[in-house]
Amino acid sequence: MWKSIVKTRDTLRLGTKWTIGDGNKASLWNDWWCGTQPLANTSPGPYTNTHNTVNTIISEEGDWNLNPIASHLSPTDIVNIHKVKLSQFVTFPDKPHWTSSPQGRFSSK
Repeated sequence: MWKSIVKTRDTLRLGTKWTIGDGNKASLWNDWWCGTQPLANTSPGPYTNTHNTVNTIISEEGDWNLNPIASHLSPTDIVNIHKVKLSQFVTFPDKPHWTSSPQGRFSSK
C-alpha cells in the first residue's frame, strides 16, 4: 500500500494548493500557493532548492515583503503573490487543499 501512495505523490502534489496563513508550512518555491503552479516552475534557479517557507517574505506587519526574492521573480509572479490575501488579525497555519475534481481533473482556481 505504501508503494502505491509514494507512486501517486507527484500527482497529489500537482493538485494540492496551499492557503497561506502564517506561512510556516508551505514551501516558498516548491509548493503551489500562488498563481497556477509552484514558483520554482515559473522562476527556476538554484535558489529554488532552499527550504524557505512562505513566511520568509511576510513582514512583521503582516504584509508581503518581496525585497529578498524580487530579483528572482517574473512580473507575473509578483502580481500573483500580491493577489494572495494575508490575514491581518488572526493567524492560522497554512492549509493544503485539493483543487481537482473528484475525477482527478485539475483546476487552477
